[in-house]
Amino acid sequence: MKTRRKYLFEVLLIVPFILLFTPVIFSQKKYSVTYIFSGKDTSYNAEQLNLTTSFSAKEMANSYIATIPETLLSKGFPAASVDSVNFDSTHASVNLYIGAPYKWVEINTDSIDEKLLQNTGWNERQFKNKPVNFSRLQQQEERILNYYGSIGYPFAAVSLDNVEIKDSKVKGSLSVKKGPLYHIDSIRIYGKAKIKNQFLQ
Repeated sequence: MKTRRKYLFEVLLIVPFILLFTPVIFSQKKYSVTYIFSGKDTSYNAEQLNLTTSFSAKEMANSYIATIPETLLSKGFPAASVDSVNFDSTHASVNLYIGAPYKWVEINTDSIDEKLLQNTGWNERQFKNKPVNFSRLQQQEERILNYYGSIGYPFAAVSLDNVEIKDSKVKGSLSVKKGPLYHIDSIRIYGKAKIKNQFLQ
């Protein structure tokens, strides 16, 4: 009986130490990435550009590094590139060229129906003297496509035409082609499925 009590006492004594050092053990397994910026403007840092610096494994870090040029493109750095990467067992060093940030001058929407712009939440201020953000532009384009799709134009197309780039400044014109209107003539239901008329209407 004493031996059993002694064993339980030793277990209770060891458990707190295991819990205490477990975070340290797991933190040692993280894979870190350092970014070294090159080019004319080296004042940027990883936090400003929202670049991830800690990963759970080397493979995840490697996959992320491969996406950096595309990520920076969406933030207005079309010339950004990963020049070189040095890996070791716990850390990677990335030589990153940023390039000049591009800004929107404007996106002209004079040829677009005002009602369409209102219904899709188009905000022209997002594209005037703002850093080029292609992700934001794509979101706006998706809203337009979804809007037209919901009113019977499933093959609508949106693009940016007449693009001009000068001194790292970009301007262009929004082009929207809604395509042909499609009507649903009739719906046939096979089997015993029951659908309410309200849903179909």
